Amino acid sequence: MNRKQTFSKIYEFFNKILKNNTFLKFFSVFLAIIAWMYILYVVDPKNEAHFDRVPVNLSFEGSVPDRNGYMYLMTDTNLTVNVTVSGPRSKLLNLSADALSVSLDMNSVVSPGTYGINVIVNVSDDEITVTDVYPKTFTIEFTRKITRTFPINVVSTGTLPEGYTLQGQKVSPATVQVTGPSETVLSIQQVNLTVSLTNRKENLTEMLPLTFLNEAGENVDRRYLTISDTEAEASLDIVYQKQLSLLPTLTNQFGGDERAYISTELSQQTVTATGPEHILSALESIRLPEIDTSQIYTSQDLTLTIPSIEGITFDTNEVTVRITVRDDTEVTTLRYSQAEIRKFIFLNAPSGTTPIATSESLLVQIRTTKENAALVTKENVNCLIDLSAPNADGSYPLIVSSSAIPSFGVLGEYSLKVVMG
Repeated sequence: MNRKQTFSKIYEFFNKILKNNTFLKFFSVFLAIIAWMYILYVVDPKNEAHFDRVPVNLSFEGSVPDRNGYMYLMTDTNLTVNVTVSGPRSKLLNLSADALSVSLDMNSVVSPGTYGINVIVNVSDDEITVTDVYPKTFTIEFTRKITRTFPINVVSTGTLPEGYTLQGQKVSPATVQVTGPSETVLSIQQVNLTVSLTNRKENLTEMLPLTFLNEAGENVDRRYLTISDTEAEASLDIVYQKQLSLLPTLTNQFGGDERAYISTELSQQTVTATGPEHILSALESIRLPEIDTSQIYTSQDLTLTIPSIEGITFDTNEVTVRITVRDDTEVTTLRYSQAEIRKFIFLNAPSGTTPIATSESLLVQIRTTKENAALVTKENVNCLIDLSAPNADGSYPLIVSSSAIPSFGVLGEYSLKVVMG
């Protein structure tokens, strides 16, 4: 094959290819890609990108105003700005708002007042520059910051049902810490927790909101305050109480009634009882332990223990009673021989027995008024020996009675020896 034939075949081959539409399409795409890559990575012209509502990082801790004891007054801290940047097109294609760091320059804040704070925008890629920011500044007011601790007061409203009373109360936590503008914090005069007592008959434990009041009793503006606790737990001890009369009782276990010339005076006439309403509603008084006048020789003070009642507590467990023996009393001593003793009457003798008193003699003191002293004779006095309850030494108590003496009492304690026949 000669040269002319060779070129002729090459010409026919390329002519056939160029007339093939499919080939031309692929080839055009290939050339476009080459051109795009050349423009993007070789020429790489600068472009701009715009980002709207980029959040501002309001980092205040450790800043100049924070170190100087100031704080900003802003109700809405969700600040945003619009940012325009420029740079190589290849860089901008994959750039997002996350690559932008927006903050505020607070270094100029050295005293309380209102400042125009500049916006600072940093980009993570050094080849990209910030060309515009809107707004460029934010107007912010700064004031001195203080912290104070206040006690929490429990304030009750309403009235408890009749008979019920608030015996005790506590609040947890007992104090609350408030941080904020000095003028606002200093205006706080009290921190209250309000509890309604209306119709309450049981103990109360409840979480309730706190109120912060100024000197005029008005609520303090809390917009710029940082409060350690906005609620506290109130615990109220609600009880039913009733005043009960105290009743002293004079008795003489060996015989007689001396109330005509021995009187009592209590250090208090009533006692405050606390307990269930259904128990106390049935009570009006409490009878104190008996005072045995056979052991009262002269006027004196005694301390009596108030009898206990299950489920009931008293504001005091003891009461003092002043016992006064009138001056116009007289003590008469009666002497009994063995023969007279054997004539004493026995009480509660066991069936089928014949008791015999073996004591050789007996002296019995009887007190009455001087007016009636002449009536105290053996003829007017009955002596009885009670066999129902022997003493520890085996003797039996003596009981004296008389219908002839208006008022009298045995003074002292007497017992006799008895054998059962």
